[in-house]
Amino acid sequence: MQTELYTKFDAFQKDLVPDKRLKLCEVSFGGGVLVGLADKSLEAPLEHFAREHRIGFKVHFIDSASQFVNSSRTFLVAKPEAKAEVVSEAIYGERLFVFDKQGSFCRVARSHDHYLGWMNVADMGHSVPEATHSFVASRGHVFAAPKVSSERLLELCYGSGLKALQAEGDWTMVELAKGLRGYVRTTLMGSLHPLEPDAKNLMKFALHFLEAPYIWGGTTAWGLDCSGLAQRVYGAFGISLPRDTDQQEHYGQVVEYSDTKPGDLVFFPGHVALSLGGSKILHANAHRMRVTIDDFEKTDYARKLKQSITCIKRVLP
Repeated sequence: MQTELYTKFDAFQKDLVPDKRLKLCEVSFGGGVLVGLADKSLEAPLEHFAREHRIGFKVHFIDSASQFVNSSRTFLVAKPEAKAEVVSEAIYGERLFVFDKQGSFCRVARSHDHYLGWMNVADMGHSVPEATHSFVASRGHVFAAPKVSSERLLELCYGSGLKALQAEGDWTMVELAKGLRGYVRTTLMGSLHPLEPDAKNLMKFALHFLEAPYIWGGTTAWGLDCSGLAQRVYGAFGISLPRDTDQQEHYGQVVEYSDTKPGDLVFFPGHVALSLGGSKILHANAHRMRVTIDDFEKTDYARKLKQSITCIKRVLP
C-alpha cells in the first residue's frame, strides 16, 4: 500500500510541478504523511491529494513577498551557501519574489522568468526608485560625480532601470537604492520600451556581446553562459525566454537547417547558439571561455557542433 502511494504521489507531483526550477515544491511522502515546503498556490491540490488518499498532512506553504535587487548585480545559487553552484544572475532594480530565509540567504524567484535560487539578503531591499530610463550599454557604471575618474558606485548592464533626476552637461544625475545618487553618461540612458523585434536589429544587438567572458550561470555582459546570452538578447526585444537551454528548447517553431535565418536558436545537447545566418553562429561557450562567432564549415570544433544539432527554433514573430 505504501509503495503504491509513493508511486501515485510521485506521478501527481510531477504533473503538478513539471519543472521545480520554476515553482517551489519541496514535498515528500513518508510514514503516511505529506511533509515539506511549497508555494502557497499549491495548497489546494496538495491538500486534496492528502484527503483523497487519507494520509497525514504537514506541509508548510509560503506566500511570496516582493523585493528588488539593490546591488550592482548578484548571482542566484543552488543552495543557501556562499560557495554553492551558481544557477542564474539578477541585475540592479530587478523585481524578485521572496520565499523562505536560511542564514544570510533568501530563496527567491526572478519575476520575469520565475527561476528559483538563493540570494544573499544584503543584495535585496523592499524598494528601489521607480525607473524612468533603461541603461542601454552592454555594461558600465554609475559614478559618484560627473566625471569618469570619480568613485564608481554601481556596476550596470543592459536593461538596468534607473531614475533620472536632472541633466548636467553630458551627464545625468540618477537616484539609486539606499538613498544614493550618482551620475551616468546621458547617451547611455534610453527608453524603458523594448527594441523593435526584427532579425536585423536582434543580430546587431547580439554582436555587442562578442568577446564577453563565459561564466556559468551569468546573464550579463560582465559574464554569461549560452542560455544567458539567448535570454538577455531576446529579452531586450520584449521576448521572455526561460532561463536554461532545455527550457528554451520548448519555445518557438522548428525549422530545418537549410532554412536557418539570423536570430534562430540552434540547440545542441546542453548548449544553445544564435544563428547569424548560413553556417555561422554566435554563442557563449566554455571551449573558448567567451562569446565567439563560429562557422560550421571552418573548424573541427564547429563541425563537431554541427553534427550534434538537436533542433533549430525560430522565436521571432
